[in-house]
Amino acid sequence: MTNIPDTATLGTLVRQRRNALGLRQQDLALAANVGVRFIVDIENGKQTSQIGLVLRLLKALGISLQANMAPAPVLPVQTSDDDSGIFDPDNPIIRHHPDENPGKRSGSRRRQS
Repeated sequence: MTNIPDTATLGTLVRQRRNALGLRQQDLALAANVGVRFIVDIENGKQTSQIGLVLRLLKALGISLQANMAPAPVLPVQTSDDDSGIFDPDNPIIRHHPDENPGKRSGSRRRQS
């Protein structure tokens, strides 16, 4: 299994596999139903490629994508008598007091016209 930590590594993997299969960039583009420019960009490590097209390209090359996930962190358990604050979905460790509004700036009000 090959670790792919960045787009440059993915591009190298795609190029190596394409060459091992004896395909030109044009052949691969046709097989994956993508443009040749897309193949060129992926092989050069472009970071803003569409994931759907990347997956289609990998499938055409016979490459399967797998996720190896680290164990989920153990979060503190909130008891029913814990009224110290509100659960923050963006950061489950941080709680905000019910009187606080973390997204609101104090003293800033919108002027009415």
